[in-house]
Amino acid sequence: MTDFFSERAKIYEGRIREIFDFNLNLLGTYVKDVKELSDIFLRKKISPEYFYTKEYLRAYSFFYFHQNYYKTVYLLSLLKEDLENRKRIVAVDFGGGPGNSTLAMRDFFENLNIDYKIYYIDRQNVSYELLKKIDNDSKIVKTDSLDIGESADLFLFSYTLKEVGGNIRRILSKFLNSASENSFFVFVDAPDPLVLKSIEDIRKQMKKSEFLSIFPCPPLSSCPVLKLKKDKERTCFSQLSWEIPDIVSEINSKLFFRIKYLKFSSLILSNKYGKEDYLFSISPYIKEKGKGRVYFCSEKGRVEAVLMKKFENENNRLFRNILRGKTVKIEGAAFEKGILKLKNNSKVSFVEKIFTGKENI
Repeated sequence: MTDFFSERAKIYEGRIREIFDFNLNLLGTYVKDVKELSDIFLRKKISPEYFYTKEYLRAYSFFYFHQNYYKTVYLLSLLKEDLENRKRIVAVDFGGGPGNSTLAMRDFFENLNIDYKIYYIDRQNVSYELLKKIDNDSKIVKTDSLDIGESADLFLFSYTLKEVGGNIRRILSKFLNSASENSFFVFVDAPDPLVLKSIEDIRKQMKKSEFLSIFPCPPLSSCPVLKLKKDKERTCFSQLSWEIPDIVSEINSKLFFRIKYLKFSSLILSNKYGKEDYLFSISPYIKEKGKGRVYFCSEKGRVEAVLMKKFENENNRLFRNILRGKTVKIEGAAFEKGILKLKNNSKVSFVEKIFTGKENI
């Protein structure tokens, strides 16, 4: 991430430490609270009132705030090509929580010198009170209504799908009434098969209103990952490297799981653009004797790509650096017996452009 967002994140870390009076002598208590909160997030259904417990609100702020801040910034960065040309943006943060996603949007707009208004929606008032202590921005407006009364250009759903369950259909239907002619719906959530199923349902519903996927899913065909039979394969998520903030690192040092990468499922829908021609990696590079393979999601379904070691060169060496969630373009490869096989003339590149002109449905 750029220095701008790193500096903002440091400011938020300092304020969070002050608000909750962070004390290293209580590190064991913080770790216990984070473990309990993590167990809640792993449930099939999550009650939306967990932040009313002060310990959980504190644990989230210490451990998850920065993670979800950077995830939101990353997804918005994929839309920069469009957003940077706007003079003003009206955005909605549904399930804003302690404000990590809200502030990520605000910071992203500020960094592009865009005027903005952000509607914050969350039934947990204690979360909003914390946001105001961290940064009391008058352009962030709290509302309890799904009818915001004006057109919006960006709708963000951050870790809400397990909480709202089947109500997401009603919520999306309401928001569609406020969608501008060039708007995005952005979802960031847990790398979880249940979330993936919800994302698939959302895609089907929104397609009827001419909102198509531009990241990471194929716009029209079904999710190929959901068809897999092994539970460990039935997930699809992005995997981002990041510089771990001190407050997260201190807690993480006492946990059994490590946060080397940011991991999350996501979906971006647009009513103006179509999906660029790229492959989305649903596996990392898998090294084998004499070769390596990566599995991708494409309009044709799940694609297996293989590069023999004898064909490796400067043009295709990036194939070995593929993590889950990379947007990749492969040129000069051909299907042989259902497998996309790279040769010495194949070219592999990572792409940032995720959308192009919209095609008719």
